[in-house]
Amino acid sequence: MKDSHLIAVQTFCSSHQVGTDFIYSIYEIGLIEIVKVKDEDFIDETELSNLEKTVRLHKDLQINTEGIAAVFDLLDQMDSLNHKIQSLQNRLSVYEE
Repeated sequence: MKDSHLIAVQTFCSSHQVGTDFIYSIYEIGLIEIVKVKDEDFIDETELSNLEKTVRLHKDLQINTEGIAAVFDLLDQMDSLNHKIQSLQNRLSVYEE
């Protein structure tokens, strides 16, 4: 992992107007990973999409970190079910022809 793909936690927090305590609480429940380099905490840019979603859920909808974890779990379940549906539809189409 190159340092150029890392965003400092402080930089993210200041640009999104959230506290570092929120970021660390999201980290503690396992929604993001934090990388420590030379005593400074960073977020990999691959985590930005999920992190920005959590910030929007927290700020716009006033959802706490436990609620955000539940939302992400439900979204993962929906994604899994959609893949299963697609797979079953593909298998079914073989018999419909």
